[in-house]
Amino acid sequence: MAVEFRDFITVIEAPLDENRSLAVIAEVKKLIPNKPIRYLVSTHHHWDHLGGVRAYVAQEGVTIVLQESNHSYYAEVLSGEAVDAEAGSARARAARGGRRGLHVRESRARSTC
Repeated sequence: MAVEFRDFITVIEAPLDENRSLAVIAEVKKLIPNKPIRYLVSTHHHWDHLGGVRAYVAQEGVTIVLQESNHSYYAEVLSGEAVDAEAGSARARAARGGRRGLHVRESRARSTC
């Protein structure tokens, strides 16, 4: 989902992988031309919600909006360390016929709303 503001765009989630994110970025820019994608909101740390965050940072230089408790994990994802280790597990599971999305780690965040 993309949300248009007066001077910029915010995208909600970067699911699956870099290819999917690059396709979404291209479509958003087609639908909302001449505005930068400034923010990416990542609702939580499961791979089906953050698999493409590196594409948004590399392509658009976005600021990622996320839960404070997830900062260190996203830093690992952006550095490539967690992605490389978990991608190997996903490939192995896919080779065995597994269809379940990659689960990275349990959330320790609590809602204060």
